[in-house]
This record gives sequence, C-alpha cells and structure tokens, in this order.
Amino acid sequence: MFQSRRALQARNYWLHEFNGSILIRVLKYLFALIVLAALSEKVAADELRIMTSRGASVEVVADYPSGGGPFAAVILAPGQGYHMAAPLLVQTAQQFTARGIAVYRFNWAFYSKDPREGRPAPDFSTEFEDMTAVLDRVRGDTRIDRAKIIAAGKSIGSVVAWKVFSENKDLKAGLFLTPLCSRWQKEMNVFTPRVENNYPGIAEEKRPISFVFGDQDVAFCSPSILYRHAAQAGGAARVAVLAGDHSFANPALKGPEGEAAMLKNVGRAADLSADFVDTALQR
Repeated sequence: MFQSRRALQARNYWLHEFNGSILIRVLKYLFALIVLAALSEKVAADELRIMTSRGASVEVVADYPSGGGPFAAVILAPGQGYHMAAPLLVQTAQQFTARGIAVYRFNWAFYSKDPREGRPAPDFSTEFEDMTAVLDRVRGDTRIDRAKIIAAGKSIGSVVAWKVFSENKDLKAGLFLTPLCSRWQKEMNVFTPRVENNYPGIAEEKRPISFVFGDQDVAFCSPSILYRHAAQAGGAARVAVLAGDHSFANPALKGPEGEAAMLKNVGRAADLSADFVDTALQR
C-alpha cells in the first residue's frame, strides 16, 4: 500500500503538471516511468511509519547506500505540497546514497492524511514534531553514525529543518533548499524580509550551513536579503543561486522542453547539495 502510494505521488506529479497534446502526454508518461524505475531501484530502502508525540503518522523512506555502515545520514524534509517523491528530493537522495550517505525522506503528517486540503500549523509546530520524530528514529538506527546527522529541507521544510538544527546542537550541518527568506508585496512593490523569523540566530551558528535556490524564485526569496543574512553567519555558510523558480523550473518553458530544463536544474541543485554535505562531513 505504501509503495503504491509513492508510485501514485510520482505519477501524479508528472501527469498533472502540464496540459498538452497526446505527444506531450506520452512523453510525460515516459518521464513518470523513469522516476518510478529510480524509486524501485532502491533495494536498500526501508519504508516506515513513525508515530509522533501527538499520535500522528509520518510516512518515511530511508535510503541506504551499499555496505554495512555506520553511515552519515541526511534527514530531508519536504515542502508544503512538494512531497518526498518529487524530483528534487528523489534526485538529492540519489546523490547522497551514491556518495555513501543514508537519507531519510518523509511526508508531513498533514499531507499524508489529506494531500489536497491538508495544511501545516501556522507556526509549523506540528511539522517540527514530525521532523523531530524522524530524527529520533535516525538516532536509534544502528546503521547510522550519530555524530554525522544533517538536517535538510525544502521550502517550509527548510524553515522546520532550521528549527530542528538550531535546537539539536549535535547535528553536523544544515542544508536549506528554496528557503523562505522574503515575501513579495505586490501592492507596495517591495520585498518584505522574513529571513530573521524563519532562520533566526544565524550569527551564533558556527556549524556549516548552505542555502540553495533559484534565480526566479523572487516570490519567496530575494537574493539580496538572503546574501545579507548569510553574511552574518558565525561559521561557514554557502549560498548557491541556480536557474529556475521555487521548483527549479523555468516559467518561460513549457512541455518537454520545460521538463528537461527543470530536471537539469534539479540535478545541479542535488549535486551542489551533495558536495556541501561531503565537505561538511570532513570538518
């Protein structure tokens, strides 16, 4: 049942992202098969259901590299609707496992319960519980090196990952994909910063951190605002700007050309993420 749910998520992502001709639909179907094949290749993967302190169920996929471990591990939180079977999270997980790093991907409890209408808590408190429950499971996994656990997340997942990272000083590093650092106020024609609220205490943070986002993601992150914030970090901080919007897609491109551009950008984001984690683990 869990496997079919993941397959359905991957299929729905590709088949409903664009409308188009029969040719485009066939190409989208082929892309879906590629994603499903990549998922099925993870023979060293555990599919889990973890209960939170409030009794909610969190769906988790733990991807392990070959070998006996103990492995470094990345806990990878999703976006609000950008689930664990979406391209960025799948490709990033594949990059990590190829480098000998385990990955725990998961869906928020609200998303698993109701993918269409489910919403996070206004202060992300329930999502913090979800990710903390996954962290507790990772710490108890005998295949994982507890001194080499990294918090990561996309969009709202980056906000939650920052809080988990900040409150757990034993975590090795933090990776924040498509962060929510500002909000575009159209009526005022200005960017309103929210980086201090979403990623507080950066001046005291001495562990390695990295932010990765798209140059057309202006609705959620102004580069100048994020650069200024990252410059205040107390330790090593990376900021990587790639092509694309909040999903690393090019809004000007549609159909197969758009799909290809998005996948290329996602691949670059995944590679940069893996490179950052590799470097952080060597410190």
